[in-house]
Amino acid sequence: MAVSDAYLEYLKDLFDWLPSFRVKRMFGGAGLYSDDVFFAIATDNTLYFKADKQNEADYRDAGAAQFSYTAKGRVSRMNFWSLPTEVLESSESLTQWTHRALEAALRSRK
Repeated sequence: MAVSDAYLEYLKDLFDWLPSFRVKRMFGGAGLYSDDVFFAIATDNTLYFKADKQNEADYRDAGAAQFSYTAKGRVSRMNFWSLPTEVLESSESLTQWTHRALEAALRSRK
């Protein structure tokens, strides 16, 4: 679960339009925040967006993979999903998926 400095710089450039965007390193990976809303995880140079019951099917339908990690011999899954490659290739699509991830993150706070 590592993330390169170069990939984090790429993400900072990619999300520079978000208010108060920041990256926080954690457990070899990194958390992505906008206005203190934790909406994405970067690890192994892969980006995973926050999902919930309202938007999880969008990720499954797009062939995304759910974020998982192994600790103490047990696999755990978190409600973060990889982004389809084409999302990163379109600023309009990235904006839409980012807003959905932010909305899911906000709903999970309640």
